[in-house]
Formats: sequence, structure tokens, C-alpha cells
Amino acid sequence: LGSVLSETATSYGMDNLADDFSFLGKSCIKDFAHLLHSNMTERIVNASQESSITVIHRLGILNGFFGLNPLIEEVTGKLVNPVLFIYPGKRKEHILTFLDGRHTTSVYRALVI
Repeated sequence: LGSVLSETATSYGMDNLADDFSFLGKSCIKDFAHLLHSNMTERIVNASQESSITVIHRLGILNGFFGLNPLIEEVTGKLVNPVLFIYPGKRKEHILTFLDGRHTTSVYRALVI
């Protein structure tokens, strides 16, 4: 996951990202977040085709770019083999949340470990 973030930032241009952020603030992150989301989706789908199981971890790095649900929803129906998402979160009654609870995550086949 870190390599996808790094590669996406490099292709977007670190200088462009820094300039955009200093000029526009957080609103500029939308373009970068969309590119990161697309690149991650492509990598996850490809990994699912090449491996019997794909494990995605260190998902806390997504905080500030997008929540976990958009990523899960985008790969749903495109996977050849199972994908396991390991992410930091909390359980509040029957709801699972991503990180500090700002983003509710899918409860579809979710297991708290």
C-alpha cells in the first residue's frame, strides 16, 4: 500500500502536490485521492487475479484521502479470488468504523480480531 501511495505521488508530481496543497489547502487533495483510489483498485484487482488470496494491510494511510468503503465497493464484483482487508478500527455496537470512527465500514463478512 505504501508503494502505491508513493508511486501515485511520484506520478502526480510531489512538487505539484505540495504547490496545490499550499495554494488550495485540502480541496486539492480530491484530484490526488481520486488517482490514488484508481491505482489501488487496479492493483487489488490484478493481485486477486494472480494470487489465491490477497491481503491488504496498513490501510490507516488512507485517512484523509478517502474512507475504506469506496475502495471495497469499487473492487466488489471484479475480484477473481478472495481479498482480506486488515484495517485499524473500532466496533460500536453492531457497526465497524475505520480508524477513529469518522468512517463507517462495511459489515459484509467483517470480523473483529
